[in-house]
Amino acid sequence: MISLVLSDLHHIKESPVSCKKKRAITSLSHRNKFDLVLLCGDNAELINDLSNHEDLFGFLKKTFECPIGFIPGNHELWGKVISVSSEKLLYEIFPRVAELMEMKYLESSNIILDGWTIAGTYGHYDYSLGRTGKAVRLENFKTGKLVLNGKENTWNDHEYMDWGKKKNEEVCTELAKGLEKRIKGIEKNLIVITHGAPGYELSGYPSSTIQDFLGAFTGSEKFAQICEKYPVSYYFFGHTHSTAKGKINNATLVNVGSDYKNLAYCILDTEKKEINAGTVGF
Repeated sequence: MISLVLSDLHHIKESPVSCKKKRAITSLSHRNKFDLVLLCGDNAELINDLSNHEDLFGFLKKTFECPIGFIPGNHELWGKVISVSSEKLLYEIFPRVAELMEMKYLESSNIILDGWTIAGTYGHYDYSLGRTGKAVRLENFKTGKLVLNGKENTWNDHEYMDWGKKKNEEVCTELAKGLEKRIKGIEKNLIVITHGAPGYELSGYPSSTIQDFLGAFTGSEKFAQICEKYPVSYYFFGHTHSTAKGKINNATLVNVGSDYKNLAYCILDTEKKEINAGTVGF
């Protein structure tokens, strides 16, 4: 099975950069015959009519004659931007979009293909990947704000997400348990995708005070524990816009690493047990 893994496309209809990304994806489709395409979140920028998503998903459906699975990213759950709760986007709106576009929504169910199970979740964060110290306090994680060298650093999820009365830790636990439920009993050949990272070092950035703050929002150690508990062979994610690679037990973990002005991708060949990664800059 040969799979194309993408993340953080941040697609905007008719944007010059997004058009270049589409051309680069088309070129990949001409050079390879893919059995599966996976999208690890922040696929398109959220607007009221979802036309950015419709444009991207329509393009992908025309380009690839294979199953396409996706999960949302944090930008796609900024419900306050369109006056919708993050929970409704996650559990109601994106499942409907997937059904209409004939794509697989991995937050709801798995893909079974060529003897492999592909499972996923947006994942969220619970501050477990942040580090506290002299400059960083737990309160900085909870408010999403840190003043460092006279400059205020903020994390926009606190402004734009709407989980009702649920705390971030509760959202993360709920999604991790949902993923575990979908992969329970699988004995081999398991691929997992999330949006966020399963470890501090997998953000793709060197350790620093600012990274100690930002790390709190990059993912959760709960997903590293899933690699320890279940027979995960490959684990792909994004979110931080920087490439990274690691191992947990038998799992190979890859941060795809796309940024706003580049297209990063991974091509997984399960027969050869190879992952080829590339980046196209604009």
